[in-house]
This record gives sequence, structure tokens and C-alpha cells, in this order.
Amino acid sequence: MARNYFTLYFSLLFLINIGCQESQDIPQVESGRIFLRLTDAPFPHHLVSEVNITISKVIAKGSSYGSVGEDSSVDWELTSIPLKVNLLQLTNGVTVTLANTDIPAGSYSGLILFIQEATVKLKDNSVLNLNLGTRNGNHFELFIPRTMQIKAGLTSDLLLDFDVSRSFIPRYSNGSDSRIAGFIFKPFVKLSDAFNSGSITGIVTSSLENKISRLEGAQISVIAGNTVVTTTFTDFSGTYTVLGLDPGSYDIQADMKGFDTQIMSDVMVKAQKQTKQGVLLTNLE
Repeated sequence: MARNYFTLYFSLLFLINIGCQESQDIPQVESGRIFLRLTDAPFPHHLVSEVNITISKVIAKGSSYGSVGEDSSVDWELTSIPLKVNLLQLTNGVTVTLANTDIPAGSYSGLILFIQEATVKLKDNSVLNLNLGTRNGNHFELFIPRTMQIKAGLTSDLLLDFDVSRSFIPRYSNGSDSRIAGFIFKPFVKLSDAFNSGSITGIVTSSLENKISRLEGAQISVIAGNTVVTTTFTDFSGTYTVLGLDPGSYDIQADMKGFDTQIMSDVMVKAQKQTKQGVLLTNLE
């Protein structure tokens, strides 16, 4: 993605403002605010031009309700305005706003994402409509667990990381990796709190004949222990950025065809801080 396009898309982020809902069945309590953004660990798109999903609704799942101390299972609708996004445009720090709305203060157990449609457009302009395997009519319901404490008068900045590389699993024709026959849709989404999380950014380069070159399309895996937390790919400038990481130590693994795999160990992430970690790949002989 070119740098000027990055700026253009970021300036055209959708903003949804929805007022606090009223109900006679819900006690009047103090409210906080949720600011919910969507980002992506992008899919390797040498064969793909677009990965589109339509999010029709987002609900905060209640665990305890309000500041009055009453236990409840009340859910709160954050938005019901359908939003179609191309996930391949949400990379290296670019986000799109899903909701920016008041919500009753209290504890919530996670978010329910309603996905109405998912399509993939290939480089040859053919479009694949994915079977969402719906059990609820015309949408796919995805529950993303995370305890959220909404405090009165404060805003919680939440980030959904939709990992395309693990959510859209390609099926190839005749065992060849040059022609995609379809995709299996298994959404992998991580929810984090921007206030309590950090990020990692860096440039992946190679050295050939004493010349440093930046590498586009290198796969970056962020690993905690034996678990891959998220993945991403470097852009045209060789840069990668991963948002929404809990504080702690991570290994950064860089892979690219024609180069040795490199692992940078014990990369530390702190809340509200950006950690810089470059990677130098060695050409295979």
C-alpha cells in the first residue's frame, strides 16, 4: 500500500456515533463510553485483491450491570448500522471505527460480532462468496471473550484485530498454490484495550552485495511462549506494525521465500508504548 494511500484511507475512516439507548426495563445508571476500532493482520495477497466483510451489528455482552451492584446478563447494542470493510486496507496501524457510543458503566464479558457477508476478490477480478455456515438466519455470530470494565465518565479504547491470514483459509485447485478454488471461513479475532496494550513496529531488510534492501511481503509472526498471537506482512517499504499487544515478552519471527527464517527473541512490549524491532534476513545460497 503506497504511503499516500495510507494517509487518504486513514482520513476517510467511518465514524458511527450512537446515543445511549433508553428502556423502561433498564435502571438509570451512570455511563462510560466505548470507542471500538477494527484493524487487521493482513492476508498474503499475491493472488487476492480484496477481502471484504460486512459487520451488521456489534453487542457488548453483559456480565454484571451498572454501578448499582446488581448482577445481570444485560447485553448492550453498540451499533446496528451495517459496515462493509476491505480488511486488506487495514494494515500497519490503519484502523476503522466500528462504534463510538455511550454504554452503562459496569462489567462486560466480551463482544458479539455479527458478520452478514464475507467475500474475496481475486487478482483476476473473480469474486468468491464465502459460506458463513450461519445458524442464525443471515448472519454469523462471533463471540470474542474479554473482561471489560466500563467506568463512568471515561472512554475505553478497544481494538479488534481481525487476523485474515488465519481467518480465511485458501483451498487450491488440483493441489497447486497458483489458483485458488475457494476459502474456508474460520474467523480469528483478538480484542485488546489500547490503554493497557502496546505495539511493535520495524523494518525487514536484506543485505546482498553490501547493499541493504527493504523487503515487501515478509511474514511477521508475533509469538508468546508457544502461541502465535497474531501475524502480519511488511508493506512496500518493508515496514510492519502490530497493534494491541498485552505487555510482556514476545518473539518476532520473520519468514520470506528465498531467505533464512529469523527469530528475534525477548522483544519487550509496554503499555501505551511502541517498541521498535528491525529484522535482517539472510539470502539462501
